Amino acid sequence: MENVKESLVLRCGDLKRGDVIEGWVSGNRRHRGTVTETMPRLGLFWIVEEQLGERRLLDMNEVAIVRFTATAPSR
Repeated sequence: MENVKESLVLRCGDLKRGDVIEGWVSGNRRHRGTVTETMPRLGLFWIVEEQLGERRLLDMNEVAIVRFTATAPSR
């Protein structure tokens, strides 16, 4: 079974296509999805929402981003 690591993303340039993220606003989860495109100079990126399958544009200045990364199981 895989372990999942959560990490706070502070810069748009740290995101890449395929990253699974959650977007939080005022302590509430507003978005969960997969990154499809980034515009690091503007702090913008697009995701496909997990629940709705819709594409969303998110702004790093408005949303706290948590990235989920699979890690090898510990022994």
